[in-house]
Amino acid sequence: MPDSVVVPDSVVLIDSETNTGPAGGYHLGIERALDMGATWLWLMDDDIDVPHRCLEDLLTLGVAGGVEPQMLWPTQVNPAGETENYPGWYAVLVSRSAVLLGGLPRADLVWWIEDTEYLQWRLPRSGVVERRAPHVRVVHGDARPDARRPAWKTYYETRNTVWYRTRVRRPGRPDKLLRTLAVLLIQSARGADRCRRLVAFSKGLIDGIAGRLGPRWPLPLPKR
Repeated sequence: MPDSVVVPDSVVLIDSETNTGPAGGYHLGIERALDMGATWLWLMDDDIDVPHRCLEDLLTLGVAGGVEPQMLWPTQVNPAGETENYPGWYAVLVSRSAVLLGGLPRADLVWWIEDTEYLQWRLPRSGVVERRAPHVRVVHGDARPDARRPAWKTYYETRNTVWYRTRVRRPGRPDKLLRTLAVLLIQSARGADRCRRLVAFSKGLIDGIAGRLGPRWPLPLPKR
C-alpha cells in the first residue's frame, strides 16, 4: 500500500445509488462529463492496467492528428503480452465531437455488448474515425472461468447477444448465432448453480427475440 494517495481536485465521483451495470455507468459518466465541458473522454473498465504516461501519450497523438471526430485506441495486450486489439472499454480516447455525433451508450443494455454496439458499430457508422496508437500499450487482465458466471450474467449475455445479432448486426450466416447460443447453453448447464443459469438462459433468449431490454434480471448490489 502507498504511504499516501493523492486525489486531484478535479475528480468527480458519481453515485448512481443503484447498480445500472456498465452500460448505465458509462451512459451516466459520459453524459456528466459532457455537461462539465469535457473535450476528450478516456473510457476503460476496471480490469485494464495502464502505464503512467498512457493518457498523456494518447492526448498528444489525438490532438496532433487534427482528426474530428475520432476514437483513439491504445494497443491492447493480455497478461502474456499477446496483442488482442478488440474494440471494448480498453482505455480508448474518444473526442467530444464523436459522442455528440453518435450519442451515448445504450443504458438499457445493462451488461454485455454495450461496448460492441457503441464502439464497434454505432460510432464508426456515424462517421467517427478510428485510430490506433501502436506504441501505447495497456494490459487487459480479464480471465473468468465459465463455471463461475452467475445467472444474471448468463441472462444479459444471452439476451443482448440475440438482440444485437438479430436487430442490429444481422448475421449473414444464422449458424454463427446458433453456435454462440449453443456454447452459452452448454456453459449454463455446468456448475452448482446450473438450474438457475438455465432459467436465465431461457429468459434471456425469449427477451432477446422480443427486443425487451432494460434491467430485467436483478444485479448484485453496488460495491461501497
